[in-house]
Amino acid sequence: MCDGHNRIYDVIIIGGGASGLMCASYLHYKVPSMKVLVLERNNKLGSKVLITGNGRCNLTNTSITYVDYSTDCHETLKEILDKYSVDKTMEYFQDVLGLHLGFKDDLVYPNSFKSSSVVDAFKFALNGVDVCLNEFVKTTSSKGDYYEVVTENNTFEGDNIVFAGGGSAAPKTGSDGNIYRLILSYAKREDFTQVLPSLVQLKTVEQDAHKLAGTRVQSDITLYSGEMSIASFGGELMFTDYGVSGICVLCVSGYYSQAVMEGKRNIILKANLLPGMNKDDILKLLNRKVELFPDRSMVEILMGFFTRELSEVIASRGSNDVKKIAEIIYGFTFTITGTLGFDNAQVTSGGINLGALSSNCELIPGVFVIGEAVNVDGPCGGYNLQWSWASGMA
Repeated sequence: MCDGHNRIYDVIIIGGGASGLMCASYLHYKVPSMKVLVLERNNKLGSKVLITGNGRCNLTNTSITYVDYSTDCHETLKEILDKYSVDKTMEYFQDVLGLHLGFKDDLVYPNSFKSSSVVDAFKFALNGVDVCLNEFVKTTSSKGDYYEVVTENNTFEGDNIVFAGGGSAAPKTGSDGNIYRLILSYAKREDFTQVLPSLVQLKTVEQDAHKLAGTRVQSDITLYSGEMSIASFGGELMFTDYGVSGICVLCVSGYYSQAVMEGKRNIILKANLLPGMNKDDILKLLNRKVELFPDRSMVEILMGFFTRELSEVIASRGSNDVKKIAEIIYGFTFTITGTLGFDNAQVTSGGINLGALSSNCELIPGVFVIGEAVNVDGPCGGYNLQWSWASGMA
């Protein structure tokens, strides 16, 4: 079936990841007679979907709003997310793809909590859609009333092209940024925002914190450039031997990358290790513990809140002074030196500007861009997959 020049397709979708799978299945669902081709460079569909959420695949989030995302055009984003909403996504997964859903607070998963169930559901829905694996696209070009797509193995022709090849994050899955080279033959350079790693771990300077690798603590964190606050998130922070990770860290990482690109310097991260409490509250609490347990060392008192290892670092940083220690707990400081880069990033920040696309993701007549290739990215928790589903439907 993957021999080229054997037919002209109505739609050729470049990329068999989240947005490409949704686009193909939705087209086939809406117009079964439509001739749809999916070209995937890997030897299997949904490579990146399979590793999403540590293999559990957090499909979407019932609390999503358009303001949660970083993009160049929130107006178009709102229009797309309103039309192809979380409710519509869940309905499609259940009633069309046959996937039963499971819930954990606001997070939505396949009931199996296995990402393979999601990919399998799409495969069932693609019965009647041509799928060609191991097809790396080299060039695409307009041939007047149709488009030609040339791969390393074949040449295909289609009335419409959908670029759904991901961004630059997790290049081992095939999302290595090559898709932008193809898209930019149709877009203007000013329609492209520099791509940066997002939802990625951060590297830090402080050696005492590196020794806490594996320690986890609930925190409210804020990213600063000098005295200016850049972004704040709450959640679990994890110490590592290179810096910090955890959901809250991943969520601020894109803002860090953006700040560096803008030339901001002296970027630090401060973590309130007793979230919900201010500095005065923490000081009062510590003084109360000192009064109650006069025979205990400061490390031993702190062990009522944290692990021994973290308590030792806090006590050392604060020279065993209660007031200083309260300040450290309220603002445990990390000096950021960089990220672990695209190889470890979950999503890409930047890409083809959403403002250059119509509300159905059309760049020029017959050329569409969806998913991670578009300048839309959100925090952890199903936001980025929801964008992939919504843009695929659009």
